[in-house]
Amino acid sequence: MTIYEVVTSTETRTVDLTHIEPEFQKPCEMLVGGCDRTAQWIVWGSHSIYCDEITVYSCDKHKEFIKQRLIELLNQGGGCNRCGMHYTGEVSDHLRAIQLVKL
Repeated sequence: MTIYEVVTSTETRTVDLTHIEPEFQKPCEMLVGGCDRTAQWIVWGSHSIYCDEITVYSCDKHKEFIKQRLIELLNQGGGCNRCGMHYTGEVSDHLRAIQLVKL
């Protein structure tokens, strides 16, 4: 059972949201074919496999994989094989993540 405390300007009450909790669990969206893990992050990237910005739900494993790959590209001066965009600057210029937490 999942109990949440709801606080408004006029009252504080306890609400059981067990029946809708699965709606808050998002799957990892990092693989084109799908990932069987639950997302722990919302991730923004400056460049995706489609050569544009992307915002997706991600599991720990895929966020860390992307971060490590980005660090390699920044250190090597590498870029995108499709459009030729080169990675420069800091990791945070290209990747940001917000952790999803249950309060």
